[in-house]
Amino acid sequence: MAQPKKWLSNSPKPWTVRDAGLEILPKRLRAVSERLRFASDFTDEDVELVHALRVAVRRACAGLELFAEALPRKEVKWWRKKLRSIRRAAGRARDLDVLRIAVELDQRPGADHWRGRLIKQRRQAQRPIARQADKLLGQGAIDRHLRRLKRSLEKPSEVLDQPYDLWFRHYAGKIYESFASAAQAKQSDLSSLHQLRVKGKALRYAIECAPGAQAQKLQADLYPQCESIQERLGLVNDSRVAMDRLHRARRQTLRKETKRYLERLWCEEAQRLDERQIAFNDWWERQRPEVLAIGDAEFGNTPSQLTVGPRNQVLGPMGNGRTGP
Repeated sequence: MAQPKKWLSNSPKPWTVRDAGLEILPKRLRAVSERLRFASDFTDEDVELVHALRVAVRRACAGLELFAEALPRKEVKWWRKKLRSIRRAAGRARDLDVLRIAVELDQRPGADHWRGRLIKQRRQAQRPIARQADKLLGQGAIDRHLRRLKRSLEKPSEVLDQPYDLWFRHYAGKIYESFASAAQAKQSDLSSLHQLRVKGKALRYAIECAPGAQAQKLQADLYPQCESIQERLGLVNDSRVAMDRLHRARRQTLRKETKRYLERLWCEEAQRLDERQIAFNDWWERQRPEVLAIGDAEFGNTPSQLTVGPRNQVLGPMGNGRTGP
C-alpha cells in the first residue's frame, strides 16, 4: 500500500487557493478511497489497515475544512457526511484491534475465552466497513464526487484566485484558535483531554497543508508538538476505551473465570490510565506556554490583505466576513 506525500509540494510560483485545493483535496480523498478498499478486505494478521484508514479520514477532514468556504455547500456537506460514516465504521474495529493486541500473549486463566470473544466481535465490526466500501466504492460514489469537486475547483472564481498563503493563515488560524481554546482550558478530566486531542489532531493535519516558508517554520516548531500531544493523549484514550469495553464485557459474561480475568484487566488498565494522565499533565504543564507562544506568533494576527472571503462575499479589512461596499 503506497504512502501518499504528507506535505504540500514545492512550487516555482506562488500558490493560489485553486492550485492548493487541486493539489491537496484529490490526493487526500483518494487516500481515503484506497485505504477503505484495503481495510474492507479484513485479515487477522494486519490490524494496521483500519488504523491507516482512520488517519486518512482525519487528513481528508482537515483538508476539507481548510477549503470548505471555497467549495459548493452541497458538495462539502456530502463529503463531511461520508467521511464521518467511514470514521464511525472504522472506530469500533480499531478499538477491538487495540484490545486484542494487548492480550495477545496473555496466558492467565480466562484469557483464551476473552480472546475468542474479541475475535468474534472484531469480525462483526468488519461488516460496517465492508458496507461503506460497497456503497462508496462499488457504486462509484467517491469517484463521481471527486470529479465534481475538481470541476468546482477549476471554475473561474475570485475566491480561488487568491494567494493561498493568506488563505491558509486565515482559515488554519481558525483551527488554531479552537485548539488554543482547548489548550487553555483546565485539563482536569478525560472529557477536556479528549477535546484537546481532537483539536490537536485537526491542527496537525492542517499544518501539513501549509505553503512555502510557513510550512518550514510550522514543521520545525508547532507540528512536532502536535504529534507529541496526539501520541500521549492517544495512550490515555486507549486506556479509557479499554476500561469502558472491559466494564461492559464483565457485566455481560456469565463465566466466573472470565469475569475475574476481566476484573483484573480493568484494574490494570485503570492504573495505566492514572499513570498516563498524570504523565501527560506534568508534560503539558511544562510545554503548554511554549506551544501557545509558537501558535500565537504564527496565527495571532488575521491577514488584512485577504479581500475575498467565503463563497464570494467581500471581506472587511481584517477578514471578518462583513459584506463589503
